[in-house]
Amino acid sequence: TDHGEMQSNATRSALAMCGYELECCAPHHKNGIAKVDVLMRNVQAGARAMVAHAKAPLLEWACAVKHFVRIYNRTPQPRLHHRTPIELMCGKKPDVTNARTWCSPVYVVKYNGVDRVKSHRMSPTAVLGCYLGVPDGQRGHLIRIAGSKSTVIRNDVHFREDLPGNLMHKSSS
Repeated sequence: TDHGEMQSNATRSALAMCGYELECCAPHHKNGIAKVDVLMRNVQAGARAMVAHAKAPLLEWACAVKHFVRIYNRTPQPRLHHRTPIELMCGKKPDVTNARTWCSPVYVVKYNGVDRVKSHRMSPTAVLGCYLGVPDGQRGHLIRIAGSKSTVIRNDVHFREDLPGNLMHKSSS
């Protein structure tokens, strides 16, 4: 049980200030959380399709889920009278002009001081990466550099959405 924390007036008023309403249901009841189950199945199926289409490794699963939810929240829903969830929460339509294809190839501009590389006149000025979405609470793009398991957040990236997205991924392991 939640020991009454969710039933307190403080919790209810905090949720109400954010625009949420607390609705309790019986635990482990077949229909108690059916809408949430359907939504979570849709999110998982969408993210699974994105990973399979991009032939991305399972390492990218969490980023695929976040990106799918970001798209879903900016898509008009028939049950919401063809408005988006963000439009209902904020009162204005979301800006989707900078929407990018998940796991598309990008070139990340290299800088001497930031990337700690010795530049030579003929050395490459960008490295190949994979677009993983928009980071939470920050500006820029979340990118995984080819051949690396670490991610970087950069503003100076050049998208190559015309190229196949599986340039970096040889197998979906």
